[in-house]
Amino acid sequence: MNYILYVKEKEITVIEQQTFCKLDHEVLTLDWSDDSAEKFLKSLSKYSTVTVVLDFIDENLHYEWVPKLLPWEKPVMVDRLTAKAKSEGSLFVHAKWLPVFRTNASGREEQQLLIASVLRSPEVERLFGLFETLNVTLIGVYSYAFLMGDFFFAKVAPRLHISRKQLAHPFLLVIRESHCHFRQIFFHHGVLKISRHIDLEDVSDDEALIASALIHETKITVKYLYNQKILPINAEVGFVYLAVERDNENRVVELFKQTIPFSNWQSDNWFAKAGNLNELLHLQEHCRNQGAMNVLMTFLFKVRPGSFYHVPYAVRIKRFLVLRKGMYVIWITVALLGSYGFIQQGIDNYLLSEKTQWIETQSHQLQLEKSQLQRSIDLKYNAEDIKAIVEFSEALLHKPSAMIVEADLEFLSQVLQQHSHILMTDLKWRVNQQFDSDTLLVSLSGQVIPFNKTYEQPVKWVDDFVSSLAKSPKVQFIDLIQEPLDRRTQKSLQVDGKSNNDDQALPFAIRFNIQNSRKNPASLKGEP
Repeated sequence: MNYILYVKEKEITVIEQQTFCKLDHEVLTLDWSDDSAEKFLKSLSKYSTVTVVLDFIDENLHYEWVPKLLPWEKPVMVDRLTAKAKSEGSLFVHAKWLPVFRTNASGREEQQLLIASVLRSPEVERLFGLFETLNVTLIGVYSYAFLMGDFFFAKVAPRLHISRKQLAHPFLLVIRESHCHFRQIFFHHGVLKISRHIDLEDVSDDEALIASALIHETKITVKYLYNQKILPINAEVGFVYLAVERDNENRVVELFKQTIPFSNWQSDNWFAKAGNLNELLHLQEHCRNQGAMNVLMTFLFKVRPGSFYHVPYAVRIKRFLVLRKGMYVIWITVALLGSYGFIQQGIDNYLLSEKTQWIETQSHQLQLEKSQLQRSIDLKYNAEDIKAIVEFSEALLHKPSAMIVEADLEFLSQVLQQHSHILMTDLKWRVNQQFDSDTLLVSLSGQVIPFNKTYEQPVKWVDDFVSSLAKSPKVQFIDLIQEPLDRRTQKSLQVDGKSNNDDQALPFAIRFNIQNSRKNPASLKGEP
């Protein structure tokens, strides 16, 4: 849970983020005189955070003109003035360089420096000592007046349509905190200069009398600005009045216009506006009667501006929280990256498994196609037989005798082309050397096709083939060793008796001699 401790001179008000704006919420108040503050802090869980808002009457605001310094020279000046304020009895010190410059009488350029401080007191020291002793997570220490100024500039001024140029002029911000308590804050150049409480408990409950008394207090504040030479005599001063409950705030503005401005005031240099915080901030119905303090606390819970006062313990806590948040960010980043890598790996594995399954399917399909092709094609010779035949043919072609035979048997292929019914199935030859010449003895086996149960045509085709060979000048002798039909009657009958077979080709064989035209006895010696 998140808590805000609203610290004043007499008491401490505890504001819890989750319950402070609820309708049945009861405000918890701690007394300085007893140990209620210690008991409350001990009851907090280790996950609770605490923010402190200081609202002391004796909060000291000091503005000092210092020579205009370079950026690296300013920290030394701040440290020196902070040490000076603490030596004079200040417990907390806040130093801030203001965007206000001037040139003094001697011509030196100067810049204004704000030094806000809270005087040392035993009660406050004890409270902050309890924070450190009980390890309370203290995340910030704020000044009520400066926090109200930040709230006005950030949330209220834009909704009242107050321009930046108007905010640079001097003006008074008056906030109604309760029925008879008001807070008056003076701004010049957009910088808080004075903050004071206005207590009108002695005034009647009549709203008209309260408004008149408030304008009277405002007149006293304007005269104080002139007397302290914060503003030139009769200088223009703007006015902004804010209320939480509906109390005819426009009447207060009209009283200001009738009472405060001088006749020589220029309308461009001052303004007077009023607003209702419930309407400007669109507060929920059950939060509207909680007062200006709760409106400010809502701003603090949501916006979380930087800590105003520098407290060493709060600084250490803030560093620890930043470090813890950084570790959370790193852990979440690592977890996200790990999750991304795991998911990516899962996707890759899924795609890889799908691809592997597809490859296996394709491989199985190709294997089936291969088996089908092997079953559909019944090759007479396998690859090893074909390879042996090719190697034998190449070896044969490189032999001289084969080259001689190739030339002498060239006419045989021409004769075979002329007789389409003759199919050569076997061809054998050998070299027969006689004296000074070589003769090739060739044996040819073949088939005559087709055989259609009649022998007349096959016998005639074989005779024609033998006659064509005999006409070649290279053939010296030819003999028909096996006829497709034995011309003897007895054999013919025996063959006719077997005519019912299914053969569609008749075998035959011939032998003939060829005169070799090449003379190369040395190369042919030893040939079979």
